[in-house]
Amino acid sequence: MAYSYSHLYGLPCTAYRFFTVYGPWGRPDMAPYRFLRAMMDGQEITVFNRGRVRRAFTYVDDVVECVCRGAEGVPASREDDQSPRRESPPYRILNVGSSPPVEVVDFIRALEEATGLNASLTLGEAQPGDMEATEADVRAVMGAVGYAPTRRSKSASRDMSSGSGRTTGSGQSSAGESPFRGERVGLLHGTARN
Repeated sequence: MAYSYSHLYGLPCTAYRFFTVYGPWGRPDMAPYRFLRAMMDGQEITVFNRGRVRRAFTYVDDVVECVCRGAEGVPASREDDQSPRRESPPYRILNVGSSPPVEVVDFIRALEEATGLNASLTLGEAQPGDMEATEADVRAVMGAVGYAPTRRSKSASRDMSSGSGRTTGSGQSSAGESPFRGERVGLLHGTARN
């Protein structure tokens, strides 16, 4: 899409690919929140591909920093021998993520250790179209905006369990008391109060 708009209208465009973002106001359908919610509710967690799944987890502050830095400059056209116009349109596609990825089972085990909760795991078959591993190649974003993640994927479980990944907001619902640190852990938008 960034390329198409840039090519058709000469509009400088930057598209970002975010890798498993977690943190305050995170999407409740993302794995870190679903895992922690299942552990708090005593429900089973299904890990697909028989547990052989690796993901890059990216803290929301890293995403915000990258996007803000990216807004300070726009991509420029470049010389391109393959293009009929002899230049490429002014676009860029930037991956935003932490490396290296971590095994999802290891992530869940670290959540257990950090929270004192037990996870009941079921190892399921691979899902059609699902990736065994996601890892962000951040060379382009580092060159474009000088971005470097401040939190590594392996710290995501600690962040989630310590409250760094908790949601703060209107306090409208029933996140429930956390069994650790006496805090309310908000896994859904606007469900926790500090």
